[in-house]
Amino acid sequence: MHSVSEFPEVLKDFVLDSGAPHTLISDNHNAETSEKVKKIQREYGIKRRTSESKKQSQNFCERHIQDFKRDTIKLLDQTGAPDFLWLFALLYVILVHNLTAIESLGWITPYQKVFGIPPDVSILTKFHFYQPSE
Repeated sequence: MHSVSEFPEVLKDFVLDSGAPHTLISDNHNAETSEKVKKIQREYGIKRRTSESKKQSQNFCERHIQDFKRDTIKLLDQTGAPDFLWLFALLYVILVHNLTAIESLGWITPYQKVFGIPPDVSILTKFHFYQPSE
């Protein structure tokens, strides 16, 4: 998104690409509570849950963001990768997370929860982040 006004269209694209989420959790931002978004939620039966302003602890995604940041820094440190590769390290951390089974999902991966099929994790067994080329 280039601006918050694009959120309704991005939400529609997400529904088309991945299916409608059962709940849209927001922090009461205007873009997430607009009439356009409410119309999309009614159309696709998406429930709404909002947290209080300035209460990050009520939004479980905030905790995941902290974990991803910590794991990205750890990955850069452990591999000796230069700091300018932080975005690639973050994407790698998120990939590993999405392909790892989680107890709260009944020991399936987030990928399988979204797409309904087990992921192919073979790429993670053959290569690792910042692997030297041979």
